[in-house]
Amino acid sequence: MRIQAIPDSRRAPREKNSAIKYLTVTTPSFFPQHSFKPETIMLHAFRTFVLLYLCGAGLAACTSAPSFTRDELFITRSSAKPPADVHQAIRDYVNQQNWLYVGDNKLKGGEVTQVRICIAQVAGAIWSAGMHVSAMMPCGHMSIYREGNVTRLTLLHPQYLTLLDPHPAVRQLAEDTAGPFLTMLDQITR
Repeated sequence: MRIQAIPDSRRAPREKNSAIKYLTVTTPSFFPQHSFKPETIMLHAFRTFVLLYLCGAGLAACTSAPSFTRDELFITRSSAKPPADVHQAIRDYVNQQNWLYVGDNKLKGGEVTQVRICIAQVAGAIWSAGMHVSAMMPCGHMSIYREGNVTRLTLLHPQYLTLLDPHPAVRQLAEDTAGPFLTMLDQITR
């Protein structure tokens, strides 16, 4: 590509301060040759800059995920009950609420029980975010373990979902499940 400045015909071509009337842009043969007034180029450059700035700011605002601290995402409650009783209390509570008990696993040689639950009545709306969200389901992830003479129940706050996908349906699911899950934790660990 070659850019050639064409001086204003009213001034002498060799004059030191001659004004530029047009810029001619010569591109490879498969593109046509174009001539532009410098004011037009500056106007287009300014408009492009403003549009890119506004689009970038808008995109950043739409896709920015909220930030949470570790203590905000891992909610831990303590109980004097043995882990097996806490586990059964979760099963009973989920059944009473007509939620979905997805499953559980024993980890670390049986020291930790991982439990997964879902509030199916609320979770149905998440599919508008796309099928990929199925990889982060269900929305309730908990672990039950012993520390000394105390049983701990840790819930991964549903807001973690919004860190993975800021879609409005995911945000709504996190908001709709947080309260019921926290209520469950408090009732189970009493």
